[in-house]
Amino acid sequence: MMFRLAEARTLSVCIGVVLAAANLRAETNALPFYDRFEPGWSFQAEWHAFDYPGGGRVDCPSDWTQPHSDYCPYDPSNAPNIPAPGTGASWTWGPYKFETWPDKDNGGRVFSGQRSGRQPIWDPMWGAIYHIFTPPPAGKDLRLKVQIWDEAGILCDCDQQSQPIGYVCNCNNLPPPNPSRTNFDVHGGIELGAPYRRASYSGSDKEFYFLGVNTKRSWDRYCWTTAADGWVVTDVPRTRGWHEMQIVVHPYTGNLGDVEFWMDGVRIARGHRMPGTGSGADVIYLHLGGDPALITESHLTNTFEEFWYDEVALTACHDPRPDADGDGDVDAIDFAGFQNCITPEADPFLQSNALFDPVNCQCFDLDGDQDVDSVDLDGFVACASGPALPADPDCDH
Repeated sequence: MMFRLAEARTLSVCIGVVLAAANLRAETNALPFYDRFEPGWSFQAEWHAFDYPGGGRVDCPSDWTQPHSDYCPYDPSNAPNIPAPGTGASWTWGPYKFETWPDKDNGGRVFSGQRSGRQPIWDPMWGAIYHIFTPPPAGKDLRLKVQIWDEAGILCDCDQQSQPIGYVCNCNNLPPPNPSRTNFDVHGGIELGAPYRRASYSGSDKEFYFLGVNTKRSWDRYCWTTAADGWVVTDVPRTRGWHEMQIVVHPYTGNLGDVEFWMDGVRIARGHRMPGTGSGADVIYLHLGGDPALITESHLTNTFEEFWYDEVALTACHDPRPDADGDGDVDAIDFAGFQNCITPEADPFLQSNALFDPVNCQCFDLDGDQDVDSVDLDGFVACASGPALPADPDCDH
């Protein structure tokens, strides 16, 4: 049996405690990046959890002059020179890792395969993991696509005594005491961010894009934010079930639409990028879960509902993606590249597909499931324009 790359990464983590002074991680920073959370998955192979110092781990000391594990690297958003929003600064409440249990056969929410990544309920902590990646080359879009399960069972604030007609808070389902809970919130979503992103920071490298649930802004609608635009509540209602969320970051122009937010194949918002030093500030964190650095009302992003994440795909391609040679059309030259990438349908119960070439074929894998099959062919055909005829940039959603 072929020894899969994911297993090799897991083995490298299990060798021993991974200290900054002797880094044994096999983290993949180059794009593309995929994750299915299937058996063999270890968040320590490709992800980081802050865990500073709330988890009480001996390899995550409060004194960051001491050796510490790559498991919990110092988050510069919490750097001493960036004022915290209050005495209960977020770095005193380190968040915890994701879990992949329960699995499909034991009541877990699973989009495909046997397992998904679970963001647990925490109070007053929060569940969050992030992956560090290298920004894409100039001229290509950065695209994050993730399947997210939203329980959508609590759609108003149980701390409030009166609610609009038709709201069902389900406050009785909360741990006691209820209906009122300190820091009662629901937070979960996908984010592309830079290390420095706290509201009080104003450096040229500040940048972030988030799509998901932030009940500091709305209980029953999805929200998005960028460093340039601030928080925006959409008109898309929260509904229970799996949703495909995408953040697409185009090359910087300074105009509205440099960032796009998509849900279930529909573009729901356009935003701006920060200029950085003139060509756009880069993002290097793929973040799942809550992020208190983006919350101005509190230092916590604890959540009273679980979120589940599956089929994470972070890619760098031309716009639209089937335009492999970047000449603005989708023609026979691009189709020749597509043919070279065709694979059988991927096994959803495996963490990776050994028959799929992620580097050369990521842009033909339109549904982000680590194969190039009939579904992707349909997407390619929808984009086909012919030579020298501009392709519709939205054809690949």
